[in-house]
Amino acid sequence: MASEERGAEERRELPSVLAAGEAKALAQQVLARTWAERDRLTLRLPPSMLGLEPGSRIELDLTPRRWTVNQCTVDGLVVVAELRPATGGAPMLAAEAGRVVASSDVVEGEVSMVLIDASAGLGGTPEQPTVLVAASSATPGWRAKAIEARYGGQRISARTAARKAVLGFADNALAAADPAVIDTINTLDVTLVDADHWLVSCDDDALAEGANLALVGKELVQFGQADPTGPGIFRLSRLLCGVRGTEAAVNGHVTGDAFVLIEAAALKAITLPPWAEGHDVSVTCGGQSAGLTLASKPKPAAIADPSGGTTADSEARAAIAQVLAALRQQGLIAP
Repeated sequence: MASEERGAEERRELPSVLAAGEAKALAQQVLARTWAERDRLTLRLPPSMLGLEPGSRIELDLTPRRWTVNQCTVDGLVVVAELRPATGGAPMLAAEAGRVVASSDVVEGEVSMVLIDASAGLGGTPEQPTVLVAASSATPGWRAKAIEARYGGQRISARTAARKAVLGFADNALAAADPAVIDTINTLDVTLVDADHWLVSCDDDALAEGANLALVGKELVQFGQADPTGPGIFRLSRLLCGVRGTEAAVNGHVTGDAFVLIEAAALKAITLPPWAEGHDVSVTCGGQSAGLTLASKPKPAAIADPSGGTTADSEARAAIAQVLAALRQQGLIAP
């Protein structure tokens, strides 16, 4: 019966050319030595054994019989010897060199990117603007890629997530639905950038726990049913619309809306300074780019200049009017 315990993997570089039999014998020898080193034996010996030193070999009435001194110390008149089983050379073993498995060359495909304003129900706030970068390609062999974010005349260099994002584009415009209930009428067809990606269905309990969360345009939705209709093409149904405070985005969907499955490990978060709220942000990766405008925090209601009253302090009113004018000019209050 095979053990389910996972062992440690070790790789050793050996700059030499060996025949198949010699290579197999060497590998067996390394394995035997590693296995033998798991056993340890400590002996306390009389002064007559003071001549022992590391590397010495002794025979004992044990199994195995031959042991190698790994460390030897003298404690008073007692020789303390730490032993490990001795290993010998491995005999030549029959082996075949096998055949070389050629690695296929894959031309890196075009990168598709989508930027997500995390303030739309994904943990960000206008006070701490955060952009999530979703990137993918249609070809295998994905590795994190260098990107550059630009906003307000500033630049930030970063890298995409180590994993491809599951992203694609809507093949039809998602119809508006009541966010309070599961939409069992409308469906959304999406084509994924990487046809090897897969969307899975979930039950209503999983939906209640937040499963299958995705961004469609600017709306966050959850889908309970995902039916494949072609390579990388899925029809999503049993939808929860306008989740996490995105009810205002249930209208206005168009064909071609970006679709991104929200998975933290596949999204790169770029945190921006508070003053970046309301600014345009663009991210470039190679020759591709994507952009969005960060949400702005609601501004306080307009404040009128002081007027009226029975007793007027003209100097105080003039000072207040100047303060209000400065706040309006900085965009801190509505004009």
